[in-house]
Amino acid sequence: MPDLITISDGALFPPMSTLLDLLGAQMTEPERQALYQQLLLLRPPNVAAGDLIRAETFNLMLNDINELMLRLARLEANAGGPYIDRIEPVGGVYAAGTKITIIGRNFKPSNADTKVSFGTRDVFDFFPESNDTHIVMPVPVGFPTLPVDLMVKVSTAGMVSNEYPVRIVAPEVEVQGTLEVTTVSGALGQINIGSPYSITWRITSQITVDRDIVLEKKVSAVTGSSEGIWFDAISLSDHGPFKLRPGEFRDVKMDFVVPALADMATINLLAKTTQGNFSDLGDPMPLKVGATTELSDPRAKLAPRSITVSNPVTAPLFVTGIVIDTQTIPGYLIQPSKSVNLPLDIKAETGGGGFFAIEAIVEPGTDTNGVKQTGRWTLGAPLATRIAASAGQTQPFTLPLTSSATADTVTVSWLVVKARHFAAATGGTSDFTSFTRVPLVGK
Repeated sequence: MPDLITISDGALFPPMSTLLDLLGAQMTEPERQALYQQLLLLRPPNVAAGDLIRAETFNLMLNDINELMLRLARLEANAGGPYIDRIEPVGGVYAAGTKITIIGRNFKPSNADTKVSFGTRDVFDFFPESNDTHIVMPVPVGFPTLPVDLMVKVSTAGMVSNEYPVRIVAPEVEVQGTLEVTTVSGALGQINIGSPYSITWRITSQITVDRDIVLEKKVSAVTGSSEGIWFDAISLSDHGPFKLRPGEFRDVKMDFVVPALADMATINLLAKTTQGNFSDLGDPMPLKVGATTELSDPRAKLAPRSITVSNPVTAPLFVTGIVIDTQTIPGYLIQPSKSVNLPLDIKAETGGGGFFAIEAIVEPGTDTNGVKQTGRWTLGAPLATRIAASAGQTQPFTLPLTSSATADTVTVSWLVVKARHFAAATGGTSDFTSFTRVPLVGK
């Protein structure tokens, strides 16, 4: 069909007679006569054959043609031909590759010649749940440009349904992956009041798309001073936002001076995306004035291992996210007066393969009155042998723990687990240490 051109005041070219000739060639004689009969009612006075028609009149023509085709499709449906009533999900806009259901009559999806046409793209394969009233199928992919507006129709046994308008858009990208916060600086040495220290954190993105990332400093488990004073004593070289592509990393420097009256504090760094719920909290840095502080080495990672329980009501142990200072941290929920084996994993990263000796202690929590609650958790004997893990390998292990009758759901204690790395299964000197702190809460 030739292009339609508005030449003046809404008038269209080519003229009416040419359009009718082209349309008539696509219709049977009864259809052609029915169309002419309807168009006669639209003819304004004093308009001769070959005169130009206005856009408004031509749009009315198109509406009448569409209504005529719908009537014809209904008649053919009554005679056994296919008919589309609607497409679900409703809305008419569908991402390529998503599942849709065409609802109507007389589809015969098991027939070899039955097809669904999206414009000129024909689809012959449907999901097994399709039947005479429902065709279930994926929206075709591979269109050269998206979005695209098309008409959908069903053909079977030589009969064609009415057309149904749809818009196909590009599929939404499912964002997956993780952020990772690790330390890449050396040990801090002895912690002294008034002395300056520096930690270098590495933020690595394994998210499948670019994301803007912001950083927050974290302070907890403070004694002898206050969280606010510690927070003010810490500065970051970069708070963000900054963009990281998949596989990229950025090193950020954290400087601090140990404040007056300080005794203990745990500092940390949180990285999170400004879009989407991706975040990671680095391994906590427990600081004790007068003691030498180690930094967790990134060549090994320790973390609680998820477990499945058959009966959540009676299960003595859960591994779940525990909200601490608005952040969700993997931890353990344990019923009072229970002996359990805490499940953990150690993963040797690149350059971290070897043998690991496990050490663990429990740091007692402080209740709402500021009283340290000792005696609520008792660790069993440590592992007798070192755990072997080659680079890239994750090895599970457990730690025995007994909860007292006073273990509650409010006071948070901390399980501190250290893995000292050795080159051999026995003997030798440890060359690095990795650790983590896991919250313990009564259930």
